Amino acid sequence: MIKMTAKTGSAAATLTIALIVITPLCGLLFACGCTWPWSGFFFGCNYFDPAAEQHCPWCASTLAGWLSVGVSTALGTLASLAPFTAPTHRSGSETLIRTGAGIVVFLCTAVLSGWLAARSQHYPHGLIGDRETAATPYHETNAGKSQSIPPSR
Repeated sequence: MIKMTAKTGSAAATLTIALIVITPLCGLLFACGCTWPWSGFFFGCNYFDPAAEQHCPWCASTLAGWLSVGVSTALGTLASLAPFTAPTHRSGSETLIRTGAGIVVFLCTAVLSGWLAARSQHYPHGLIGDRETAATPYHETNAGKSQSIPPSR
């Protein structure tokens, strides 16, 4: 039988929370339509909308998506396993502190990697969208391209 320690319990909790939170976080960061697993999950994502001008950066780029989600989840889980000495007045406080630290590292890494993905793909929507692209007129962003009529919305 596997003995559950504060480290393994917090790592399992961090991983579980990260995997549940990543999809609504995607929806929050990119305004793409992703939501909680019990409320539609990723099925409302603009990646599946052929009429969308731009698609969710994490869904449109497999590399960006897997790296962002994978690195964020891995770093959050590793942070919950990091060696530190915490004063424990109650039996569950170390697990709670470790899980909290893991979630903070996960969220910070996911937001940073999401910003990098949005920026590199010139994605204009959401909290961390590339505002410069959103403010650029259509004819400037399509300079030199054969299409002269902007797509209908």
